[in-house]
Amino acid sequence: MIPDISYLILNYNPEGESQAAEILEKTMDAFYERKSKNLSSEVFLLDQGSVPSHRAWLLEKQARYQFSLILLDRNIGISGAINRMARTCKSPVLGLITSDVIITSGMVDKNFLFVSWSIFSRLLYVKNIWATRYRRWII
Repeated sequence: MIPDISYLILNYNPEGESQAAEILEKTMDAFYERKSKNLSSEVFLLDQGSVPSHRAWLLEKQARYQFSLILLDRNIGISGAINRMARTCKSPVLGLITSDVIITSGMVDKNFLFVSWSIFSRLLYVKNIWATRYRRWII
């Protein structure tokens, strides 16, 4: 089944700073508390070269929240992470969540509705519909 939306939680903590982990934890807690109940989804957390102790902490969070954890050895930047997830995710919509974002209730539903309408309106005017299946919309 293709999910409505794929989420990417982006993490970069090369020094293993406890404050950065606390901020990320608040981001994840708010996200899972307020994640849309109306949309099917897949969630990825992409870590870019954090220290082993921070990665161990991420594995604990993965066990709690059941997201897909991708551990990289180096920082590929936001653009690199988005491009990687656009190739990896299954849904046509990718929601980017950096580690300092707090999701508010209803935020994703409103943005998804806007993007869905945008996709629909483009399909009405595009002759080659096959090409539109491979577009990724980032909200």
